[in-house]
Amino acid sequence: MASTHPHTINTFAENLGPSSAKLAAGTSQDEHVKTEIEKMAKQIHESDLVNQLKEELREVKLKAKEEAEDLTQEMAELRYQFTGMLEEESRRRALVEEASIRRVQDLEAQVQKEQQKSITALRHFQEVNKLAEKQSMEIRRLKTALERLHQVSGLESSFESCSSGFCNIKQNILDTEAPKETEALGFVYANNEVDHTLEWHPDEATYDVEKDKNVTEEDL
Repeated sequence: MASTHPHTINTFAENLGPSSAKLAAGTSQDEHVKTEIEKMAKQIHESDLVNQLKEELREVKLKAKEEAEDLTQEMAELRYQFTGMLEEESRRRALVEEASIRRVQDLEAQVQKEQQKSITALRHFQEVNKLAEKQSMEIRRLKTALERLHQVSGLESSFESCSSGFCNIKQNILDTEAPKETEALGFVYANNEVDHTLEWHPDEATYDVEKDKNVTEEDL
């Protein structure tokens, strides 16, 4: 191996020194440029990002505006439909209310009509009852008069069948008013059957019979 002379080394160092300094200076400058480039790139990136964000924000706003308009349109349609439904419901309720009122009026008129019929029927029933009572009283009065007439006719026949002296007469008394009619003749009553023993005087008997017949005819 050849040995290096110290003078040669020093010369090489002297020649290398300025180059190293220049190289160091260039390297430092490159670092600065690199840093600046990175800063610019970062700024550009940030600017692009900002622009992108702005664009996205604009798109979001536009989309939100469109959605708001759509929502407003839908709300308007829903409001229109709801208003129509309210109007329809109002008309339906008005019709139902009118029908209900008309039904109530019809029922009230029917009730009044039935009440009038009931009152008329009641009056007619009362009149019929009064007429029936009147007719019943008339029938009872006629039956009583007929029974009196039959009693008087029976007595007259009994008296006519007697020739003179004493007559035995048996007669069933069915009417409660018979004793009043025959009391003047002196009848004796026992168990609704009487045994009459009379002393007959033709003149007096004829007078009494005619008197009873006149009274009966007046009752009729």
